Amino acid sequence: MEEINVLLDLVGEFFVEKFREEIAMQGHNNTKTLIETMRFETNGVDTIDVYMQDYAKFVDSGIRPGKKVSVYALIEWIEQKGIATGEKEVKGMAFAIRKKIEQEGSPTRSGETNAFQFTNNGRRTGFIQLVISEQSKFVLSLIREELGTFSSGFFDNVIKTNRNIFLQNE
Repeated sequence: MEEINVLLDLVGEFFVEKFREEIAMQGHNNTKTLIETMRFETNGVDTIDVYMQDYAKFVDSGIRPGKKVSVYALIEWIEQKGIATGEKEVKGMAFAIRKKIEQEGSPTRSGETNAFQFTNNGRRTGFIQLVISEQSKFVLSLIREELGTFSSGFFDNVIKTNRNIFLQNE
């Protein structure tokens, strides 16, 4: 059973690291809070739970048009990014971004406040499903090597169970 605990910990660490990498590549690492507070826990048997800040769901799926976002949060973000300086310019930009998000949703796609200017890989959403889809086969092959094909069905079920948990949270 100790091998199971070790493997679950390795898989949890691997997926958290891949989530962090994808978030950073998508340009969502302004304060590093989402990346630094991400963690995982296992039950030692068959489940890996990954914990993220509540706003991770908006980072992952975006915001649909019609929603108003906090001007204060936008002011803080603009100041942290260094996009504008001076109280009047920062506030003006915050209200312009808010209006654009309300019209287009987020990530925004046009104009000076285009969210895609911050990405390093062309993506701004979908980090959870992307990482799970891209890395599951690789993780399963490593597990099969370590434990042999006898236990691979067990871990196929672990990944399927955890994938369903992630998809329910979208």
